Order: sequence, then C-alpha cells, then structure tokens
Amino acid sequence: MRFLITYLFILLVATSSFAQRSKSALLPASEAKALTNQCSRDSPSDFSDTWEPSSKDIVKMESTLSKISSLTAKSCCIEGSTVEHPDDWYLQYVGIVRNGKKLIYISAISPERPAMHSAQIIDGITKDIEGPDIYWKKHALTVCDGGTAWGVLYDPATGRFFDLAVNGVG
Repeated sequence: MRFLITYLFILLVATSSFAQRSKSALLPASEAKALTNQCSRDSPSDFSDTWEPSSKDIVKMESTLSKISSLTAKSCCIEGSTVEHPDDWYLQYVGIVRNGKKLIYISAISPERPAMHSAQIIDGITKDIEGPDIYWKKHALTVCDGGTAWGVLYDPATGRFFDLAVNGVG
C-alpha cells in the first residue's frame, strides 16, 4: 500500500505543472498577455501562441538560473544592467511561442514576497479570497514606474537565457 501511495504521488508530481522553487510560479496560459506586457521594460509581447512547459523543462531551467548573472541588458530600460542573484527573486513563468520557437518568459517581481492579493465583499464584509501566498502564483504581476524588476527569455531546447531587460527608473 505504501508503495502505491508513493507511486501515485510521484505520478501526480510528474504530470502536473509546477515550479520547483517556492519563490516561483508557472502561470496559466491565460496570464501570458498580462505577464508579457510589462510597462517599465521591454517584454516579448509579440508571441503567437502559448504552451505549457513540462516539469522537466522547469526543473532544468531553475537549476541553471545562476546563468542569468552573466547576461547584460542591451535594450530598454537600464542598458548595461545585470542581475547579481537571480535565485533570490520571486519569479513568474509562462510558456510562449515566438517565431515558431517554444520559449519560457521569466518575470522577476521582487526579492521580497509579493504583497498583492484579491478580496471580495460578501455580506458587507471584505474577505480575502486569495492571499499574498496564492495570488501571485495564479495572476501576472506588473511592476511599473521603475523598481529593480527584470525579465528574461529561456529556450528549453538549448538551455540558454537571453534578452535580459531591467525596469527603468521611475
């Protein structure tokens, strides 16, 4: 019985999308337009479709996040910027198809836990329906008016990160 439970757990993990890191979230495809429409930096809004990265894709990508430190921003908004410790950031991912290639867009929100949440008024009382620990894992967050947020593309076929863009100064 114990073997069966272990097997079912492994099967569940292997067949569901997830982010290995507690500071990461693979967003649903419905959030792709919002995530790739950042207002204070270049982002890949010119994609033609979405796709769902596998758990293997995510694990491989997350195991090499430190490679982002070797990139330099070459376009808007703070050209020449780098990211020293990408593993320290809360990250949101979405799978996009751009120019026929399956890519993963990574949007770095903050090194601090995101504070966004969703509330609903029920019988005149405001009730949190999604607290900070849930909201950012389901909904794209946009950092406007500067800040230190950044975004980068990842190609799972080559294992390469590229097109680093860092938010401008507000």
